[in-house]
Amino acid sequence: MSAIPQTPEAESKPLVFLSASHIDNEWRDGLRKRMDRYADSFEWWDDSKVGTSENWKEQVENAIQHANLAVVFLSRAYLSSYTATSELTYLGAQVVVSKLKLFPILLEPCEWKQYPFLREVQIWNNATPIGDLDP
Repeated sequence: MSAIPQTPEAESKPLVFLSASHIDNEWRDGLRKRMDRYADSFEWWDDSKVGTSENWKEQVENAIQHANLAVVFLSRAYLSSYTATSELTYLGAQVVVSKLKLFPILLEPCEWKQYPFLREVQIWNNATPIGDLDP
């Protein structure tokens, strides 16, 4: 399984990276379904595209390096996950050195302000948690 699109047509489309805790996959999956309607305009990637026995970290970092936008679903579960916070830290570093834009979505009250780079971007919905809405 490939981390990023491999066809010339797909490579010319913007890539949206989705970052969520597995506990919050319902939100991620809901957005993916909505984005699939626009498959002619852009590609999306999340860790469900990492195949069995593939190097997870290498695949994630490769996808982030090719992404134009990263949607981050912030929650207590996300911020308490070593894997998710490692991904978030890498996303923050890539914002500084690449074309990557962050689009954080606050699912519930959590300590997202501990990440200085998140304080520098507009959190969707004015940082009002959307957890009471339907995914």
